Amino acid sequence: WNYHLHLFLKNYIFLRIVKKGDKATFKANLITMMVSALWHGFSPAFYTTFIALTLFIEIERDMMKFEPLWS
Repeated sequence: WNYHLHLFLKNYIFLRIVKKGDKATFKANLITMMVSALWHGFSPAFYTTFIALTLFIEIERDMMKFEPLWS
């Protein structure tokens, strides 16, 4: 069921926020993660975790823009 939930979140939430040809934005990731947190339940831990995941995605995206120090 996780695969089908992933497809639902991707097709009906994420891709409707991100316009065709555009890159993913913080807003699109955050909204998708909040819908996923709502799907999992009403515990504050879910919302904290999914907000942290959104921040980690943004940090990773920023880090990938730079050349590694060892090359």
